Amino acid sequence: MLACASPQSVEPPAGGEPRIERSTPPRSELVRNLLGLARQALEDGDLDRAEQRFRRVRNLDPGAVEARAGLAEVALRRGNVPAARLEIQGALAAGASGEAVNVDLALVHAEIEERAGRFEEARRILYRALRSDPRRYDVAGRLESATGRAPQAGEVEGDRRLERAVAYPFDPRALIEGAHAARASGSEAQSKRWLSEAVWLADIDREASRDAFRELGSDDSEWAGRRWVPVHVYADETVRSEVGWKNRLRLQWRGISVALDPLLHTAFVPVSFGGFESGGEKTLAAIDVSFRATAGRLPAHGLVAAFTEIAPPRKRGDWKLGQAGFFGRDLLVRLEPGAVESRVLAHEILHIYGGVHIADALGSLMNPGGQSLELDPANVAVARISQGRRFGPGGIAVNVLPHVDTARLAATYLRWLDLNLGIRKRGMENAWLEARTSRYVAAAAGEKAARLDPHMADVASFTGYLLWREGESEAAANLYGLASRLYGRGTSRGRAMQENADRIRVQSP
Repeated sequence: MLACASPQSVEPPAGGEPRIERSTPPRSELVRNLLGLARQALEDGDLDRAEQRFRRVRNLDPGAVEARAGLAEVALRRGNVPAARLEIQGALAAGASGEAVNVDLALVHAEIEERAGRFEEARRILYRALRSDPRRYDVAGRLESATGRAPQAGEVEGDRRLERAVAYPFDPRALIEGAHAARASGSEAQSKRWLSEAVWLADIDREASRDAFRELGSDDSEWAGRRWVPVHVYADETVRSEVGWKNRLRLQWRGISVALDPLLHTAFVPVSFGGFESGGEKTLAAIDVSFRATAGRLPAHGLVAAFTEIAPPRKRGDWKLGQAGFFGRDLLVRLEPGAVESRVLAHEILHIYGGVHIADALGSLMNPGGQSLELDPANVAVARISQGRRFGPGGIAVNVLPHVDTARLAATYLRWLDLNLGIRKRGMENAWLEARTSRYVAAAAGEKAARLDPHMADVASFTGYLLWREGESEAAANLYGLASRLYGRGTSRGRAMQENADRIRVQSP
C-alpha cells in the first residue's frame, strides 16, 4: 500500500559536475569501530580525539574516504580551510574509481567551497549529491539555504527561464516559468517535473503551488481530479534539531500522498511550518497538551499535523505512536529517527477519513499494532466514500456529512462492527476456556480481545447517529446502546449513549 516518496529531482547547473565518488567500505572491524568512535567524538565537539582517531583510520586504511572527510571536517571546525581542502582532495583521489556520489563527503566539500567564497562550485556539489540520493533531506536543506528565492528581474524569456529554474530549485515561481520554457522547447517531461516540484513548495509560495497544481490538473491525466489539501505542519525540538527538517517533512507528505493516491486521489501539501516544545513529555497525551500550549493559535482551515521524535516510555504499557480525531482534522505522530516515510502517519490520516481499527487477527494498515502496509476491504470502502470530505471549521456536520454518501458509510460501518464484535466475542470465549488452566493467560487474552472497545464505541455511536439521520430509529437506538456498553455503562460517555438510546425509543412511534 505504501509507496516510496517521489523525490525532488534537480538538474545540475551548466559548467560540469565535480567528481565525488563512493568510498570503499572499511576492511576491518577495527577500522569500523574507530570510525564510529571518531564520529562520536566529532559530535561531542572533542576535536583532538576525533582527529587522532580519523588519522589512525587513515594510516590503517588509506582508501577509507570517511577518515579523510572526517579530518576535513575537523579542520573546518578549527577554521583551517586550506588544511580541509587538502584532506578533501585526498578523499576525492581515494574514491576516484567509481561513479556514485559519496553524499557525506559532498557536504563537507560544499562547505569548504562556501568558506572559500566559491558559491557556484558549492551549489554544483550539492546538486549532484541530491541527485544521487534525493531522500537526503540534510543535503536538500543545505541546497535550499544556498539558493533561496530567485531575484526579481522583470520579464524573463527563453533560455534564461530554464537557467533560473535550475539555479533556484526551491523557488516555485521560477520552476513554473522554467516549466513553461521547457514545454515551449519540446521537453514535456521536464515541464511536468518542474511543475510537480512547485506543488510541494507551497510553504514558500502558496499561490504558485496552487497555480502549478491547477496547470497539472488541466494538462495531465494523472493529476486530473486530484484534490489539494493544505497541511499546517508543526515540529517539536527533536525534529527541528536536524538540518533540512522542513525538507524531511515535505518528503513525508509527498510520500504519503503517493501511497494513498489510489484511495484518496489527494495531494497533502504542506503550506506552513511551525514549531512547538514537547518539554520532555513522553506520552502522546502530554505531548499534545504541550503542542497546544506552545504552538500558538492553530489555523481554521486545512489539516493540522504535529511531529515528534520522542520515543514512547520504556516502562510497560500500551503506548501510542500516533493519534488523530475520528473524522477530525488534526493529528500527532511519532517519527522514527531519520525516517522519511511513516506507517503511523498513513494510519492516522486514514482515521481522519473515517478509518477504523482492525483486530489483530487481520493484517491491515489499520491494525495499530501490526506491520502490514496493505489495507483491509472495510477501510478501502470507507476511504473511497469519504475522500471528498473538507477541512474547515464546523466539525463533522459541516466537513463530512454533506460530502459523503451517509447510507453507504453506515452500511460499511455496520459490516465492520459485525466482523469485529464477532472476533471480540470469540476472543472472550477463548479467554474463558483458558481460565481453566491459567488465570494469567486468560487475563491477557481477555485484555487483547477487549482492546478495540473504545474505538468500537466511537464507531457504534457515529453509525447510530448516521442511522438516526436516515430515519432508522430502532437500529440507531440499538447502536447507541451498544456504544454505552462498550464505553462502560458507568462512565460519563456510556451514560450519555444510553440517554441517547432511551430518548430515541421514547420519541419513536
